[in-house]
Amino acid sequence: MATLPENDRIAGPFLAAAGQVDFPADFPLIKAEGLRVSRERNGVTVILKAPDISALNLTAGGFVCRLAAPSQAGDRLFVFSELPPARGRAHARNGAVRTDTLEGDATEAQAQLQEQRRDLGRALVAPVGEAGITLPRAAARAGKTARFDGAGNVVAVDEPTWPTDLADAPFIGVEGGKIVPKAAPVNGSPVSAAMAAVIAAASTAGAAAVMGVPMMVTAAQFANNPAVAAQAAYAANLPYLKEVDTDVMIDVGPDLAAAADADARAAVLTNAFNWTGRAPGGGYGSVGVKMPQGLIDVGANRFLRGREQRRLYLEAAGAPSFIDLTSISSAPVVPSVSEREVTFGLASALPAYVTPDYWIGLQNPVGNNDAVAFGGSWRIRSIGGDRKSFVARRHFRVTPVDPTTITIGGTSRGLVESKVLVPQSCLIGAWTSAAEEGMFTLLDGAVAQSKWMGFGARDTGAEGCIVQIAGGAGRWESLDYEVWGAAGDRCIRVTFGGGDFYINRGCMGADSRPTGSELIGMQGGGFSGVIRATMGGARVQQISVGQGSGAYIAQTVMTGGSTAVLNCIGSNAVLVYPSTAGYGERGILADASRVVAHSGGTSFATTLRNNLGLDSVRGGDVVGPVTSSGDATATWARADMLRDGGRYVTRNVNPVDGGRSVTVADDQVMQAVLGGTSGEIRVTSRHNTADRFVAVVKASPSVSGLVFVREAIGSDCRDTIAAGATALTDGLTNLKALALPVNDGRKTFNIWINGATYMLQILNEDGGPRTFDITLTGDLELGVFAP
Repeated sequence: MATLPENDRIAGPFLAAAGQVDFPADFPLIKAEGLRVSRERNGVTVILKAPDISALNLTAGGFVCRLAAPSQAGDRLFVFSELPPARGRAHARNGAVRTDTLEGDATEAQAQLQEQRRDLGRALVAPVGEAGITLPRAAARAGKTARFDGAGNVVAVDEPTWPTDLADAPFIGVEGGKIVPKAAPVNGSPVSAAMAAVIAAASTAGAAAVMGVPMMVTAAQFANNPAVAAQAAYAANLPYLKEVDTDVMIDVGPDLAAAADADARAAVLTNAFNWTGRAPGGGYGSVGVKMPQGLIDVGANRFLRGREQRRLYLEAAGAPSFIDLTSISSAPVVPSVSEREVTFGLASALPAYVTPDYWIGLQNPVGNNDAVAFGGSWRIRSIGGDRKSFVARRHFRVTPVDPTTITIGGTSRGLVESKVLVPQSCLIGAWTSAAEEGMFTLLDGAVAQSKWMGFGARDTGAEGCIVQIAGGAGRWESLDYEVWGAAGDRCIRVTFGGGDFYINRGCMGADSRPTGSELIGMQGGGFSGVIRATMGGARVQQISVGQGSGAYIAQTVMTGGSTAVLNCIGSNAVLVYPSTAGYGERGILADASRVVAHSGGTSFATTLRNNLGLDSVRGGDVVGPVTSSGDATATWARADMLRDGGRYVTRNVNPVDGGRSVTVADDQVMQAVLGGTSGEIRVTSRHNTADRFVAVVKASPSVSGLVFVREAIGSDCRDTIAAGATALTDGLTNLKALALPVNDGRKTFNIWINGATYMLQILNEDGGPRTFDITLTGDLELGVFAP
C-alpha cells in the first residue's frame, strides 16, 4: 500500500521577484482541483485557483506551482492544498474491489486529515481537559462586547458609555489591570499622567529625558553623512557621536542672523561652543563651529572653556582673501604725540561684508622708507567710496616715513609681500573692566584651535584681552592666515601656571586706544611659538615673555613699543631668528633673560630704527649676532646697553662671565680682559649727563706694549685724539680712542694691549666712588672686572 508522509500541505511564504511565475511546493499533489495560492499584494490577500494556477513537474514529494500571471516585486505567496470534501469515486455493489481504488481513497482521506489539522492549528481552542468555548447566539451578542465571566465563559455585555467630549472621561484605560487616572489635557487631548510630561516636552530630546531613554545621533542615522548628522544633533541639542577622522562642522549662521543683539549672539555661540564640548567620539579632527561671513559683535560677553570639554575649534566661513597693497600715507592726529591716522590704498575693492570695526591684516609690507613699520593688524575706521581704500589709526613710538613705493609679488620670510589679509569672519567685542579678562578663557588645561578667523575689539573697550590661557598647560593654536586685534590690554594673555600659544602666518596688531599694552603677554610659565607673523601697534611691547616663560620667534616682524619691541623679563631661553624688532624704544630687552639671536650658521636678528638696539640688564644675556639698521644712536652703530650684570655675546661660543656694571672707588683702577676681533666699546658713567666712547680695532698680535689714553676734560674730542692724552705708541695706528665731553670730575679709560690680549681699564679720579656701564658692539667679549 502507498504511504503519505506527515506534512502540513502548505509551502511558503515566498517573496516574489518581479515577473516570477514558478514556485516549488514540498508536498504531493493529490488532486489538481484542490491546488490553491494565497497572494498578498499591497495589503490585500486573494486566493488563486485554476485556471489562474497550474501544477507541473509532479513527483512523489512535490511539484512546481505556476502562475498564469507574473508576480509583482514584493508579492508574498503561500502554495497549499484544499481538497474538496466530496468523494469523487464509488465501488460497484458486489463488484470487484481494486487495490488502486482503495489506495486512492485512503491517501485522499489522509491528506484531508492533514489539511484539517493544519487549519485547526490556527483556531482558538481551549486547553486540554477543559470544555470548548461557546459564544452567545448572534442576537444576544449583537452590539455587545465579549468578556469572560467568573467561570471563564464568554458572555456578551454592553459597551462602556463614553462622554461626547473625551476630556470628561473618568479614566483613560487600563494598564496592568488597573484604571489609569487621567491627566490634564495636552494639546487638546487627554492623556495619562505618565505620558503628560512626555507629550508636553518641547523636543524629542526632552521627551527622551522624561522617559529616561538615552539618545545619541550618529552618521548612520543620516545616510552616513557626518555633516548632516552633526547639524541635526546640534539643532535638537542631542549629543553627536563623531566616528570619522576629519573635522565635522556645525553652521551657526542662521541662528546668529536671527539674534537681535550682541547678547543674543553671544548666547548662540555659548550654546554652540558648549555643545561641541559635550560631543563624544573618536578619530582625529574636531567637532567645530563654522562661523558666518562678516562681522560678529558679541559685546562684553565671555566664553569659558574647561579641561573636561573637548577641544574648541572655530573656523571662518572660508579662506581669507588677499588684496595687493598699493599705497600708504599717514598724518599725525593732533594733539596726540604718537598717534597717526593711516590711509591704505588697495588694488581691488574690499569685500562687501567688511565694515567699520572689522579687523584686517597687513602681511609682510615691503617697500622703500619705513613700509615695514605699518605691518600687522588694523581696525578699520572708514572705507573709501570705491572700497579700494580704508583708514585706520595706530600709535608709533618712532615716527615712520611713509613709503613712496610698495613691492608686490615677492616672497620673503616665507610670506608673499605687501598683501592685505581679509578674513571672511571677524569676531569682535568690547570689555570695560578687568573682571572681563578675555573673550575666550581657557581654564586648567583647556585646548582651542582656530582657522582663518579674525578676532578683535571695538573702540569702546578699555580692558581685557581676546584669549586668556589660565593655567594647567592650556593651549590655543592659530592656524593659517588669521588676524588678531588687541583688546584693551592684549591679544593673548598666558598666566596662572602657564600655557601655550601658537600662531603661524598670521597678523597681530593694536589700534589707537591709550591702552593695548602688548600683543602677547606671558608670565608664570608656558611657551609661545610665533612663526612667520607680522605684528605691530602695541603701546608697551609687542611680545612680553616673563617669569619662567619661553618663546620661539622665527621669520617674524615686530614693530613698536615704549618699553621694547620684544620684552623678556626673567624668562627662559627666547629664540629670535631670523626676525626683526623695530620702531620701538628698544628692539630687544633682555632683563634677567637669555635671548638667543642665532642658531649657528647665518641666522640672526635685526633691530631696525629703534631708539636703542639692545638692552641687557640684571643678568640678561643676548647671544648674537644681532644686526642693526638705523637704530637711533649717537656715533655708534647701535646702543647695546649692559647694566646690572647684563651681557651681550656676539659669537657662537661659550661666553665669559662679563659685561657687568663696574663700581670704581676714588683713585682706584678696575680692569677686565677684552676679547674678540673688532668692534666698539661704550663706557657710560651714571654720574653725569655725557657719555664716553672708546672705539677699538684689533691690533696685530705681534705688537706688544702698553697703551694709555686719558679722557679729555671740557672739550669735544669726537673723532680726534683726546687733548692731553698719552700718545699712541708702538705704531698702533689701527687703534683709536674717542671721548665726549663730561660735566664733573676726571675719569680715565684705558685699553691695554699685550700681545694678542686686550685689557679695558677704568681709573676713577673723581674724589668718590663712581659706577660705569659697559656696552659691547661687534665681535667683542668682556671678562669680569677686578682691581
